[in-house]
Amino acid sequence: MFRLIIRIAPLALLLILATTAAADPPTFTVSGTLDPLYSTNAGFTRNPQDDFLLRARLSATLKGNIENLFGYSILAGTRNDRFSDLPGLDTDFAFYGFTITKDIAEYRISLAGTHTFVYDTVFDDRRAGIFDLVAGVTRPIVILSTSDGDWTLTPGFSVGRRFSDVDRLERLELAPSIGISGPFLTGTLNLGVAYAFRPFDEFGREDSNLVMNSTWTKTLSENVTVGARAKYELNRSDIRLSSYDVFEVGPFVTVSFSTD
Repeated sequence: MFRLIIRIAPLALLLILATTAAADPPTFTVSGTLDPLYSTNAGFTRNPQDDFLLRARLSATLKGNIENLFGYSILAGTRNDRFSDLPGLDTDFAFYGFTITKDIAEYRISLAGTHTFVYDTVFDDRRAGIFDLVAGVTRPIVILSTSDGDWTLTPGFSVGRRFSDVDRLERLELAPSIGISGPFLTGTLNLGVAYAFRPFDEFGREDSNLVMNSTWTKTLSENVTVGARAKYELNRSDIRLSSYDVFEVGPFVTVSFSTD
């Protein structure tokens, strides 16, 4: 019951506040992204198999501000992963969640909760339900100003808790991170490095996870954004079979429509 309350209560409260106390009408956005990728370790295992996959995402977001309190975002959507040579890895996801942000001096405080359901193909045979609750703080710092825009360095730190109906997935997470973003080749370049220490509830398992990623995006029109992304992830665990590394790279296109 406690887990159900912490999943539903913040979202319900946000919906009430968004409809009764918002300073301005919230913005509603519907978007879809196609993301063809090459992965060096499609199954995230110790014995890697490379493959190409097509990732499709659909989402709906309600975003706004509660006057003199905080900004909020409410999200719901799906993700579908389809592999070329390893169809047994095909997976569907459905999710909903919220993010609350508050700027205090030069810091941004955030609280996010996401409830994800993991399925086999075509949303058949649910594998797991996962709820991630994450509190974090970031501090954007402008390090260079150019005629095309600012380059910003953003260090951060977050603390997360994962709940699940699959006991072995439940864990804590402590995660320092740093990112840099700025104008590049008529678009925007984002570079980031994040480290996460993850003590699991079962088996005394402890993981160390390092992620390095880069994303370049360019807005073609009000509704269309294109780009490319690359990510390297290294996971080390005291449970030998849970250690892996993977590199993913590919282009993407996003089509979105928003209310004014």
